[in-house]
Amino acid sequence: EARAAARLTPHQGLVLDAAGVLDPRATGRAISPTSLEQLAACPLAWFYLRGLEIAPPEEPADDPGTWLDPLDRGSLLHTVFERFTSAWLSAQDRIGTDEAKASLDDIVTAALDEWRARLPPPSAAVFAAQAAEIRRSAHAFREMEIAAMRRRDAGRWHQTEFEFGGADGPVLPLAGGEQLRIRGRIDRIDRLPDGRLVVIDYKTGGAGAHRKDPKRGPFNGGRSLQTL
Repeated sequence: EARAAARLTPHQGLVLDAAGVLDPRATGRAISPTSLEQLAACPLAWFYLRGLEIAPPEEPADDPGTWLDPLDRGSLLHTVFERFTSAWLSAQDRIGTDEAKASLDDIVTAALDEWRARLPPPSAAVFAAQAAEIRRSAHAFREMEIAAMRRRDAGRWHQTEFEFGGADGPVLPLAGGEQLRIRGRIDRIDRLPDGRLVVIDYKTGGAGAHRKDPKRGPFNGGRSLQTL
């Protein structure tokens, strides 16, 4: 009878005692930029995933011609980039050598083997084709870094996979005296010749979602906080 009534009550989901329980401003709980983007884009989806910790079940795609989807491919390449830069962090000047090239090949092979054990490919031919494409992408990354290193204004690799946030993390002041505690992970930090730091975030997909659009504003109402 309460659910059929016209008045909003806890039976329809209106639980006044729960107000503010998930609000990072009230709880002091650190929140990541990705979580903030989702909150701005769809509060209900944020509530399900971040509040109730309910995620939709993963349904494997039945595609005999594909092994890794774009998200998995991006994760694999991210692992390769991080491992390569970490391995050569103190020897960046030598990433153009044959030794560095062989090192990158070994890193790619190890990452491919890890993913193949976790997610078996539909066939050997499909694995070989996608593995070759991933290897080309990895070497394109190396060539890009070699070209950047030769520029006078290029930065030097300073740190990889830098995590920040938590109890002692950065705090953003908000209107009305409120504040928001931030946490996250930076793929790479480079140091410029003048001492300034540059934050590098690896993107392996399309850049359309991160391009500036004057109609949407610089942050698209909070839906795009990782802008180019």
